[in-house]
Amino acid sequence: QHQEQQHYSKAAARLDRLEAEENSNRDSLFGGIVESVTSALGGAEGDNDLSQADTISGLSSQLNQTRDALNQRGDKLSSLADKSDKLVSASQDFAAMAKELNRKSNQGFFSW
Repeated sequence: QHQEQQHYSKAAARLDRLEAEENSNRDSLFGGIVESVTSALGGAEGDNDLSQADTISGLSSQLNQTRDALNQRGDKLSSLADKSDKLVSASQDFAAMAKELNRKSNQGFFSW
């Protein structure tokens, strides 16, 4: 039973670490936009129009940056997929060539 408790505590610690890492990744991807939206939507009643315009402009800028970052990530993933496909094709060609070379070398020198 003591081992089960250790197992569960290790699993809980791992889940906490993964959750913290996921939150960190989310924060870096969205650049704090969630906090900006929350503060803009939940702002004080007495905010003036200029302050709201600045907030909206800032949010728009952050959304554009996030969109650009997502587009760049998509481009990188697409490029990686293309490179991966080329690598698979090249490895299949290499395997076929090696197999043929092995077959020819096993036939002997004069049996071509």
